[in-house]
Amino acid sequence: AGVAAMMNAATNYLLAGTVMQRWGSAQETVVPYQAFPARDGWLILAAGNEPMWRRLCAALGAPEWAEDERFLTNRERVAHRETLVALVAERTRTRTRDEWLRIMAEAGLPAGPINTIDQVFEDPQVLHRGMVDTVDHPSAGPVRLVGIPVKFSVAAGAIRLPPPRLGEHTGEVLREWLGWDEAAVEGLRGEGVL
Repeated sequence: AGVAAMMNAATNYLLAGTVMQRWGSAQETVVPYQAFPARDGWLILAAGNEPMWRRLCAALGAPEWAEDERFLTNRERVAHRETLVALVAERTRTRTRDEWLRIMAEAGLPAGPINTIDQVFEDPQVLHRGMVDTVDHPSAGPVRLVGIPVKFSVAAGAIRLPPPRLGEHTGEVLREWLGWDEAAVEGLRGEGVL
């Protein structure tokens, strides 16, 4: 959806010369399609077509919204965005994020959590993918780092070195990348430049 929104904005600008407004987590042309508050956090909900809209109404415990003339079509929902978003948010605040995610999954609706950083690194999929790696640092000891995101079955990619200490590789870069000789590098060290 992010790519689609970007392409829509680009096309609108190139063809009509208009700059579209910012929508935050919302989508300009589909309502509802944005972040909503739960009792204990946030989640993204989306109803991209009429069957999804009717299922979302039922999942939220408000089947009558599917028959409300203000919300019958996406065009109407976009026109009444402010009202509809407020109604949905009022409902989503009544349960926890995980309760809503379960309900949406059972209804076959797209929904996802908005995680805090600690929740990201506790997520079972993040852990399964090896996205948390620990390396030994010469002065800091064991350091947890974000793992390599691209994984191949033959070459799994791994963090080989800890984060460098200040200036740790400066001499190497000057010699190998800039072609300086050892005397020039040591001269800068002696002058306190490195």
